[in-house]
Amino acid sequence: MQGNFTLQHYRLNPEVIEARLTAFERNAELFTDDNLAARAVVLDAVQQVYQLLQLNRSDARWGAHLRTLKQQANALETRLREADAGFFQTLRHVIRSGEHNAASLRRLFDGHTRYRPGRLGQIHRGYDALDALVQGLIRAEQVPEPVQALDRDMVHYEPTPARAVLDLVDQVQLTADDVFYDLGAGLGHVAMLVHLMTGAAARGVEIDAAYSRHAQGCAEELGLPDVQFLNCDARDPDYADGTVFFYVHPVYRKRIGSRARDPSQRGPQSAHYGVHSRCLYLRRRPAAMAAVASSRSRAGTCASRL
Repeated sequence: MQGNFTLQHYRLNPEVIEARLTAFERNAELFTDDNLAARAVVLDAVQQVYQLLQLNRSDARWGAHLRTLKQQANALETRLREADAGFFQTLRHVIRSGEHNAASLRRLFDGHTRYRPGRLGQIHRGYDALDALVQGLIRAEQVPEPVQALDRDMVHYEPTPARAVLDLVDQVQLTADDVFYDLGAGLGHVAMLVHLMTGAAARGVEIDAAYSRHAQGCAEELGLPDVQFLNCDARDPDYADGTVFFYVHPVYRKRIGSRARDPSQRGPQSAHYGVHSRCLYLRRRPAAMAAVASSRSRAGTCASRL
């Protein structure tokens, strides 16, 4: 789908813009439910059209076209967003009604990402269409402003790329017998994705009340009673029931380790996801997690099976 208006902005004329918008309008495939990735490209192109119109608002050659092109772009954007809304409404209904299964959801997710299972050390830099899918699913556009001011030792919220969660699920291999904790859960997409793909009970720990309320409301809307969010400092809960932990700040490792179950009770696995390296690494010795976390990055994200 060619939606790039960024090349040679100043040489594009109104007729070219109109022709491209018209081509998008006539592309019926673009508006099918599952063509989310293509719509994201065109929505980006529409935003660039708005920028071009603003840039050329004083150019006499564009004067007669500004209003009609803006109306055309607005109408196209509305159709695209309505198609997205219909897709997300259907997806929420399928999840809420229990019609989904982990395999069908995984096929959907795999179709919207460049991540491919079985290739260790993949770089998860930036975001892709899967993140747009997940953000729409959890209604990220409705997120309120955070209410919790960060102390010096707190970590700012940076959403984990959704494909890194697929990587996590593939490497750690959670089951319905696990209890997964996401520390610093933000809007909750990691906990919800892990539960949907593995059946593991999931707990998200988030200090910001606005984020926590939003995440809990989304889990309830999707009918996920085994996904719960705790509004508290990540160092405070009792993690005795936890088997897998996913977190940003390695200082939490010591707090968790003193409260979690004996590692000998479960098959030990651990993983480290570096915010800077953007890779997820599987480790077999949980005792090595503290060293891995501190040596990789103080801003790394870790997953540890206990």
